[in-house]
Amino acid sequence: MKISRRNILKAGLGLSVALLDSTQLLNVLAKPQANKTKNVLLVIQLLGGNDGLNTIIPYGDGKYYDLRPRIGIRQNEVIQINNQIGFHPSLEKFAKLYQDKQLAIIQGVGYPNPNLSHFRSLEIWQTAYPNSIASTGWLGRYIDETASDDNLFPGINLDLALPKSLSANKIIVPSIANFPDFKFNVDSHFQNDEQSQIQAFKSIYKNFRTKNSDLNLIKHTGIGALESTFKIPDMVANYKILTTYPNNEFANKLKYIACLIANNCESSIYNLSLSGFDTHANQAYQQANLLKNLSDSLYAFHQDLEAHKVSDNVMTLIFSEFGRRPSQNDGQGTDHGTSQPVLIIGSKIKGNLYGQYPSLSSLDSGNLKHDLDFRSIYATILDKWLNADSQAVLGRNYEILPFV
Repeated sequence: MKISRRNILKAGLGLSVALLDSTQLLNVLAKPQANKTKNVLLVIQLLGGNDGLNTIIPYGDGKYYDLRPRIGIRQNEVIQINNQIGFHPSLEKFAKLYQDKQLAIIQGVGYPNPNLSHFRSLEIWQTAYPNSIASTGWLGRYIDETASDDNLFPGINLDLALPKSLSANKIIVPSIANFPDFKFNVDSHFQNDEQSQIQAFKSIYKNFRTKNSDLNLIKHTGIGALESTFKIPDMVANYKILTTYPNNEFANKLKYIACLIANNCESSIYNLSLSGFDTHANQAYQQANLLKNLSDSLYAFHQDLEAHKVSDNVMTLIFSEFGRRPSQNDGQGTDHGTSQPVLIIGSKIKGNLYGQYPSLSSLDSGNLKHDLDFRSIYATILDKWLNADSQAVLGRNYEILPFV
């Protein structure tokens, strides 16, 4: 097998990380490098199936209130976009971004023959293969096509588990779910000996001499692994937050992403999810809180990036695995549905409305009909934002949308 830094990672690199916690193996093997103004994509997944009708609300259509007499958002509460649709009242900060032409709303998004299983639908969105089971994700295939062997941080996942969207054939994308734990670990019985162990690790690798190129590669990677456990925490500790974030886990992770982007960490993809959108009962209160957290946190993230003068190179994609049914259920909630709006945020995007709002009068077995294939959004991002070949990643050409 060809020896490369990538293959060393796949093999486990046991010697190089003998003193590191094994659960952090894939997380520490990364060395931040110059970003060189590379465009960055942040992917936000709304897990559970966000109700699109109560996110971008068709308040001008009386059929909406017929279908949702108990959970429909009152007309006087809607933040109007035009005389037909508007934002949920919790999305005040998103409305500001839309007014500033920094938020795009892509309406009526879905895929052929929708599947309403959480797991299968999420897999379809993450792989971009609705009609077959894929082993890789659309972002994983993008990273396979573009990442170099020298970049051990081609993408960063901030969730506990790596989503299938970042599964690749050639590389491993690291997950950092808890930044405070991203450090050199010592035996809990010998905490006072931490500095001695660090010095011993450095001495072993820096003083190890060999003419064997493979062993030199292991030596180099081991030193890089150790250095990353100092650089990332220092980067986070010294980062000056230039706005006020909400006090919650989702916002805290956005702070870390802003820090890494502002410090030129060589990653073009970040992934983060917000869960709780499976609102079969008592939807009004639950969704309102979730949407406020989403809107307020991402607005703070966007303002932080602007203050650090890096917002021009960052795009945020927000999607859910599916929408929900137009009619409310007996629990004052909604059940799994189909078509949904997808939101795009960025200083350099063309904020506007795209696509057609799905009809409430012409349903398919009680579900909304989608107007736009989600892969057109991916193709646009790949071709126009990430400067990649969307056909190579998605397997065929799709319509390019004008939001970039």
